[in-house]
Amino acid sequence: LFFLTKVVDQAWKDTYIKAYVTLSGVWRGAAKAAMAFVSGDNEGVFVVSNANSRSTDRSYLSTAWLLPYPSDTWTKEDVLVVTGNRNYSSWDYYDLFNDIEYPQGYTMFEQVVNLTGPLPPPGVPTYCYYGADVKTPLQFQYKTTNFPNEQPSIVYGLGDGTVNDNSLTSCQRWQLQQTQPVFTAGFSGVEHVGMLKDSDVITAVQDVAYS
Repeated sequence: LFFLTKVVDQAWKDTYIKAYVTLSGVWRGAAKAAMAFVSGDNEGVFVVSNANSRSTDRSYLSTAWLLPYPSDTWTKEDVLVVTGNRNYSSWDYYDLFNDIEYPQGYTMFEQVVNLTGPLPPPGVPTYCYYGADVKTPLQFQYKTTNFPNEQPSIVYGLGDGTVNDNSLTSCQRWQLQQTQPVFTAGFSGVEHVGMLKDSDVITAVQDVAYS
């Protein structure tokens, strides 16, 4: 999306781009990135604890890019982190990073927040495919006084197991923002990385490529 909206012009896209196919697009972030910064996320690698993963998670600029983007997609009412003292939404990152004594995190967020966060339309025929109806982390509740050095209770919503459905489906707005067609489809029960090997997804991509 960055390339299509900030590197090339419309004439180039009209000449060289037949279609833009996206799988599992993290259009406006994933809630679990907040947990990665606060208390760590081992991504299911059981031999490494979440706590031991935290310093690594915090070193990635991509973790900051994956934070939910404060917008109509993630409103002030969409609480990501719950503690005994206060709650934090995507609109409260400055306070959150200071309260976990990692102010560098907010600086990282500022560096990447506008790369694709505003979600400008790509200006080419677009096929936006994503997993759906999979239990996905949505909110993280820290219930002791040891915040942020504890593991949270997780409240789940729907998505693809990694990215939340409100982010995955944000590409739908382009249908009203560009003249080129935008097709979207959710594949029920297909997880984030599973999109790469799901037979229905592969068929859908082939249909675009060979059309």
